This record gives sequence, C-alpha cells and structure tokens, in this order.
Amino acid sequence: MHIVFSLLRLWHLCWRPFLLRWNCRKLEKLICR
Repeated sequence: MHIVFSLLRLWHLCWRPFLLRWNCRKLEKLICR
C-alpha cells in the first residue's frame, strides 16, 4: 500500500510540470493569434 502511494506521489510530481508546460504553450498560442 505504501509503495503504491509513493508511486502515485511520484507520478503527480512528474505529471504536474508537464501539464503546466502544456497549459503555458496553449496560452502562448492564444496570445500569438
């Protein structure tokens, strides 16, 4: 159970920056247009 929780936490840490980056790119495209 603890291992699963740590993996989930790690996944969140890896996923969050990617999502933020994607959102920034989307905003950039909107501003450029």
